[in-house]
Amino acid sequence: MSSSSSSSSETAAPAFSSGPESTDVALFSLDEIPKLDLAFSAVATALRLFTEDVEQHGFYHYHHGTILKHPGAAPNAGMLVDHFALPTRS
Repeated sequence: MSSSSSSSSETAAPAFSSGPESTDVALFSLDEIPKLDLAFSAVATALRLFTEDVEQHGFYHYHHGTILKHPGAAPNAGMLVDHFALPTRS
C-alpha cells in the first residue's frame, strides 16, 4: 500500500485558462474585481449582489429579477426590476 502525505492546509492550484470567448482570465478577491471591465450585465449584476450579500450578511442569497438596459449601454448601466432575494441560510 502506498501512502502519500499532504497537509490538510494545502490546496491544489486552480486549473483555468482563457477560451474561445475570452482573451484573459484571472482570480480576484471581492474588493479587487474590475467591475467596470465586465462585458455582460448579468455577470456585473450577479457579482454586485453577491458582494453586497457577503458584506452585509456574511453569506449569499438567491436572487431573481430582470435587468433593464438600453442597447449598447455599459454592463453596469442596467436597472434591476421585479427583484427578490431568498437567503441561503435561516
